[in-house]
Amino acid sequence: MESQARGWLLDLYEDEQDGVRLWFILDDHSRICLHWPLPVTFYVFGPPERLHAVCLAVRGAAGLIRQSRAEKTDVFKPEPLSVLRLEMDNPVRQRRLFQQLKQKFPDLIYYDADLGVHIHHAAKHGTFPMALCDLRYDAETGELFNLAVRNERWDIFPLEPPLRVLSIRPDCDPKKKDPVALIFEQAGHGQVLRMREPDRLMERLNTLIRKTDPDLILTEWGDDWLFPLLHPD
Repeated sequence: MESQARGWLLDLYEDEQDGVRLWFILDDHSRICLHWPLPVTFYVFGPPERLHAVCLAVRGAAGLIRQSRAEKTDVFKPEPLSVLRLEMDNPVRQRRLFQQLKQKFPDLIYYDADLGVHIHHAAKHGTFPMALCDLRYDAETGELFNLAVRNERWDIFPLEPPLRVLSIRPDCDPKKKDPVALIFEQAGHGQVLRMREPDRLMERLNTLIRKTDPDLILTEWGDDWLFPLLHPD
């Protein structure tokens, strides 16, 4: 069943089966995860005999949609380059094939091969973090049919999404003395988590995060103290 909605793009990540998964905060404050195909193209440059060897090497590769020759421009070279164009069905398989080729053909030059999925998606659809989008999708399968960005990344006063923000801080400055509790705050409500049992701290923290389901987690002394405490080497 086709549905329409407007919402902010909270996050996106690659998925080998679905291409890319996108999380949106809709204007009714609900959250929704949709999936969308994202073919990715990259290019290989080198001597003709080496490109022919690449053609043979990628034959039958998982996710390869098509291979062809093309002429592309390198801003650092005066003349167009004759390159091998490889189109893959999703970013996961594209990265996997690129790593295989790079190991087997280290003497060749690769273009658009190691870009993040966010860059690929932004280049193709004009998205950016917290972009306000009109969506058409299948409410039953979660398949996204169309996305149209309705604002610009340079807006001075953008319409802000209703983010659920969870803040975490120790009860004192850990540089001066050892904290005995973690203080959590969300939407004006606070909760204290005692640290009497360090081995159960991660379990309790996960339970709290699942319960509050925040979009963002803000920490004080996160890099210097909290994260090393939660994930010791």
